[in-house]
Amino acid sequence: MKLLRLEIQNFGKFSGYTQDLTDGLNTLCEENGWGKSTLAVFIKAMLYGLPATRKTDLDLNERRKYAPWGGGTFGGSLTFESVKGRFRIERVFGTKEAQDEFRLYDVETNKPSDAYGSDVGTELFGIDADGFERSAYLSERSLDTKSENASVLSKLTGLIEDPDDIGCYDDAQELIDKRRRRYEVKGGRGYINDLETECAEKKQQLADLREKAVTEAETAAALREAEKKTAAAETALNNCRAVKSAAERNRLLRSQYSALQNAVRNKERRETELSGAFGGKIPTDAEVSANRVRLSECRSTQRMLADAKLSEEEQRRLSDLSARFPKRIPTPADFDRADASERSLRDAESALRGMTEPNASPAVTRLLRAGIPSEETLSRAGRVLDEADRLAAEERAPHISERQGRRIPLFLPLLALLCGIALFVLLAVPSLPLQPLPLVLGGGVLVLVAIILFASGGAPKKRARPEPKKPTSAEVAAPIISMLDSYGLHRAGGNCRDELAQLSMLCAQARSLEGLNRQLAPKRRELNEQVAKYTAELNAFFAEFGLPVPPQKETARALARLRSDADTLAGLRRRDTATREKRVGLEEKMNAERAAVQTLFDRLTVARAGTAPEDCQTQIERLCLEYRQLQRDLAEARQSAAEFYTTNRAILDAPEQPAADTAAEEASLRAALENTRKEENVLRVSLNRLSDATAGIPELNDRIAALSDEAATARANLATL
Repeated sequence: MKLLRLEIQNFGKFSGYTQDLTDGLNTLCEENGWGKSTLAVFIKAMLYGLPATRKTDLDLNERRKYAPWGGGTFGGSLTFESVKGRFRIERVFGTKEAQDEFRLYDVETNKPSDAYGSDVGTELFGIDADGFERSAYLSERSLDTKSENASVLSKLTGLIEDPDDIGCYDDAQELIDKRRRRYEVKGGRGYINDLETECAEKKQQLADLREKAVTEAETAAALREAEKKTAAAETALNNCRAVKSAAERNRLLRSQYSALQNAVRNKERRETELSGAFGGKIPTDAEVSANRVRLSECRSTQRMLADAKLSEEEQRRLSDLSARFPKRIPTPADFDRADASERSLRDAESALRGMTEPNASPAVTRLLRAGIPSEETLSRAGRVLDEADRLAAEERAPHISERQGRRIPLFLPLLALLCGIALFVLLAVPSLPLQPLPLVLGGGVLVLVAIILFASGGAPKKRARPEPKKPTSAEVAAPIISMLDSYGLHRAGGNCRDELAQLSMLCAQARSLEGLNRQLAPKRRELNEQVAKYTAELNAFFAEFGLPVPPQKETARALARLRSDADTLAGLRRRDTATREKRVGLEEKMNAERAAVQTLFDRLTVARAGTAPEDCQTQIERLCLEYRQLQRDLAEARQSAAEFYTTNRAILDAPEQPAADTAAEEASLRAALENTRKEENVLRVSLNRLSDATAGIPELNDRIAALSDEAATARANLATL
């Protein structure tokens, strides 16, 4: 055990003190009072703890003596190394032993360890705390010889148990007498007698074992004889089995050779069957491959033949278009002429429409259809509108005069007069605190207003005598409005004079158009003749090919559709003709290929087993492959049979011997072998037991010698006592 490090938290005068200890002797040369004894007590306290005591003397109560002078945690740690490893003891001391704390850590892992208990010193050194204090260092208290530590002395001397008896002569004499009585006791008893008795017993056991050794040698000789008998029985049994095995092997070889011959004959028979199936002539690989190529080409030609026709949709389209053109298909030249006639007809109609209404507005066109009014009619309409305006002005005048002759109501001046008088009356009342000037001015103004109102009022003028009834402005303007409405120019609430001016302008435009139409009449007749001519040409085109005449405005689109249908029909007919020609060539090619394939099939008998060319070809290839594989297998089988015969010729050529019945002999030999093995096992068990017994002879000899030496030593010791 070796101390490595001291760490004092608070112990006596020390606080936060650390001391590392090195190998060898560690010395502390300090002045008195430095704390050397305190360090020694700290080491003992870490190993054994502080004892619990009620003594008040500080020299006898270490817990109170070394309590921290400055307070803080009372304790520290001690790191040491032992045979079990490196450990760190941590102790914290309280005022009582029950408050003490102990922890042990493994330095390598820094984890708690249970290698030692709280009484570490006793486990390490085998002595208690007092013994440690007396043996590890010498203090003033430890120099007191009156209280020698028994545990230290017992450890150091190992001779006595109670150290207080050392030096006592009586006790020493008593020990000598005890030792003498131990060696020899009256009546032939004692330690020496026990040794001699045991030695005699061991010698008798040795004699018995030597007799067993003789028996062991005899048993070993008998075992060797039994092993020889067992070996002889095994040899005889093996020879019997060898004879039986040889006979069995010969039979097996003959059976194997027979199986090889049967395999050769079966393959030869299958070869004959295949050759007969091919009519005695097996086709070569080149012939089979060429026929496979021809058959593939035949299938390809057949697929091409199936594709060499119009689809169902194309055939239906061809039938529909053929029915649409019952007589013949129009040529591109026919369509070009029809297109030219249609364009000329469209140009003539366009020119004719332009000549009929050149840039005429809808109002002018409507005026031309309704009839153009004359200049006199328009002038008369203007005069009528003037008369209607005059009447409308007269109708508005009586309302103004009626408003001008209306009187002012009488109550207004009376009310103003009464208010003025009331103001003057208030001025005459002395009890009211009113300003006179505002009352005078207000009353005067009201009286003046009343006078003015009376002066401006009066009775209305007398009405004139009623005149005879005249037509109203609306009645006068009604014919003009009706005329404007007939031309679509009148609007509700509109100005009739503006509408009449617009009608005059439209009449001028219409008269200009009438003059132009009279000038263009010859050209219009010419265009109408052209329209009739081109229409007749188009009708003749449709009639020539048995086609219905379309509406006039649909002629261009109808011609375009007919041209597209004609082109489609011509293309379909060309394709139909080409596919028919192609089918003829493909059918000739397919017939030739089928004939070539069938030529090979007809030459081979096996081909008749199939119904389709593909089935025949597959069967031929399979049988040819089997035939060629059979030829290789047959050659190998013949070679194997020949090699087997050459190897085992002596056995196969020799006459076959009947199988010998070795069962009885083998059973007898097996029974004899069992008996010898049983005898051998019995002898071996006996020999093992004897060997185990005699194996203790050397040890027994050593024990007898040791007992003899010990007895001689005891007698010598007894002689000295």
